[in-house]
Amino acid sequence: MGPTSIGSAPTNHGRVLRTQWRMSGKVTGPVEGGGRASGYFTGVSGITIYTGDALAEEFQNNAFIGEVAGNLVHREIIEPDGVCVIAHRAADEKKTEFLASSDTWFRPVQLANGPDGALYIVDMYREVIEHPWSLPRLP
Repeated sequence: MGPTSIGSAPTNHGRVLRTQWRMSGKVTGPVEGGGRASGYFTGVSGITIYTGDALAEEFQNNAFIGEVAGNLVHREIIEPDGVCVIAHRAADEKKTEFLASSDTWFRPVQLANGPDGALYIVDMYREVIEHPWSLPRLP
């Protein structure tokens, strides 16, 4: 998965400051997404192929991916391509996500197929996800 401009929750203020500091040279470190504090995948987790039957048939054998930093769950349709497979967004999700939360604490860290056929999402529910070492000291 590459960069996306599809957002969900408001960008965490700390990410905005960190990006501004790195762009201005006040602190060192990699510049996120070419100087963007959000809008691209950075915390992908819990990739799961849905094999249940509680969701509509169009979701069968789709990949569901938690994006912890973006507060969302992304979906990819998996299709055969000879001996390989290809993945692509659903036509009706070109400008949105399967699940996008406006809650900045929503952190979908794992997904799983449940015994009842449902897709389960584990939410870490935490405001800050960065390790303290990735947060720059105040200039």
